[in-house]
Amino acid sequence: MFGNYYVFDALNPVGPLLESQLHFTQSQIGLLDTAYNVAALLVPARGRGHHRPGRNTQAVALFGSIAFSRRRPDQPLADVRRDVRRPVPVWRRGRAAHRGHHDGPRQVVQGKELAFAMGLNLTVARLGSVAADNSRTWASPLFSSWQPPLVLAAAIGVVCLASALGTGYSEARAERREVLGRAGETDRLVFADLVKFGGGLLVGGGLCVTFYSTVFPFRRFANIFFTHVHG
Repeated sequence: MFGNYYVFDALNPVGPLLESQLHFTQSQIGLLDTAYNVAALLVPARGRGHHRPGRNTQAVALFGSIAFSRRRPDQPLADVRRDVRRPVPVWRRGRAAHRGHHDGPRQVVQGKELAFAMGLNLTVARLGSVAADNSRTWASPLFSSWQPPLVLAAAIGVVCLASALGTGYSEARAERREVLGRAGETDRLVFADLVKFGGGLLVGGGLCVTFYSTVFPFRRFANIFFTHVHG
């Protein structure tokens, strides 16, 4: 989760470089988040299980982060700058792969009985956001160009995949050595249940919508705004 949030928020400090070096518009930068969030709308409802889906989604997320950081080795920066439309679709697909196949499902599979553990999990995740937001300080030599910070994010994604594989191995080993109780049946997704939720849950959902529609866009564009206005 630390790496997942780092990879997502690694775009924040790179935004001004995308504008100055590749002549991205803020609308194009926003589209990268749109791809990320549309995928997150579609995938979490089917996020189930534990270590096997965790490994699989982490692998897809890693490929997404690599696709997002990649530029053809033989392609000069001037060529990318001249036709900025070329990398944008690839980057949108990379962002969608990372978000849709990692963030939502990884939180869904925590389980309702693990509230405190999930709280600790999200605390560690947000430390990833802090590390990404401050990367221009502790990784300042990388910020001579837009690509090295994103390559760093992809490298962190490699560590995350290794962690997921290690977790899956340790769980499988424990299952062979210990006698475990049978897992309960997985809850089925029934859309008709949406009308049965109480008012409190709907209010909580509305608060989440408000938070995501205000705070996250500010985090994305504040870096660009402060760079332009305050240098």
